[in-house]
Amino acid sequence: MNMHGRINQKGQTIIEAVLAIVIITIALVGLLSRSGTNLISSRDANYRVVAGNLSREGVEAVRNIRDSNWLKGCLDPNSTDVDVCRHWNDGIFDTTTFNSSEKYNIATVEFPVADEISLAYLNENYTFNDCLNDSLCRLYINQSGHYTHEDFENEETMFYRLISVYPICDLDGQLCSTPDSSSMIGVKVVSSVKWPYKDIYHEVALEEYLYNWK
Repeated sequence: MNMHGRINQKGQTIIEAVLAIVIITIALVGLLSRSGTNLISSRDANYRVVAGNLSREGVEAVRNIRDSNWLKGCLDPNSTDVDVCRHWNDGIFDTTTFNSSEKYNIATVEFPVADEISLAYLNENYTFNDCLNDSLCRLYINQSGHYTHEDFENEETMFYRLISVYPICDLDGQLCSTPDSSSMIGVKVVSSVKWPYKDIYHEVALEEYLYNWK
């Protein structure tokens, strides 16, 4: 083989090597890009799972109050002593601050809920945006690894939860004028969880009707 042939062969080898490197680089960029996308999608899915569980937990907090009242029972319907008579909706509404113009009670609660807990009343104009601004409904993780609204010595999380409770007086969901109305048959519970991700707030919300029948 002459010198000219060997030069051509070396030139082809260099071109082939460069092409191979380009192809491998493109493949790696594609894989890394896909991996990054999968990681982001996986993280978002994980946040949604956590938010869904926290939202369900909020509904169960209210259910727990109702069920605990049922278990306590009522030995004397005329008694105002909660140790003697526990009505099904005791502790769900703060009747001292509830009025007919508001028609709802918004609260944040800690879970698990003691059977004597009363959902903390806020006010009729309180919205989730207010909650985000003042962090009243931010969730924390305590030393036992449980989510709580108590911030003292607990680790701050990215999640916020707001529980809204509405008294209903018929099966169509009509609101009662007062939470202690004799015609109230249940409550509508809306448990919403928000968290910031990619510069916007995402939300998961669950709505459930809880009635005064077993």
